[in-house]
Amino acid sequence: MILNSDKLDRFTWGTEMTYCTPYLLQLGLTKSKLSLVWIAGPLSGLIMQPIVGIMADKSTSKWGRRRPVMVGGTVIVSICLLILGWTKEIVAAFVEEGELVGQSQAPDRNRRNLF
Repeated sequence: MILNSDKLDRFTWGTEMTYCTPYLLQLGLTKSKLSLVWIAGPLSGLIMQPIVGIMADKSTSKWGRRRPVMVGGTVIVSICLLILGWTKEIVAAFVEEGELVGQSQAPDRNRRNLF
């Protein structure tokens, strides 16, 4: 079989668990909002898995019922992981500097008071 979805799933979740939390915290996401990010995955799975399952069951593709869904999911997840790596640059293309909420009022943590 070309795709081993179990290994791909473990790779994706391993990557997210290892790198996503520190990266999102570095981008300025608060811990309370970070919890919303982590709950979004299971909630979207709760909604999307039955929908995708029904679509796959009705599929009459010459490649089978599940394979097109697996390939499509692999492509989407790969693109999203690549986008995650360039989050700052993508946001900077749409938002002017200093326009982000809380960015202009944030204290400079590297600056030390002399007195």
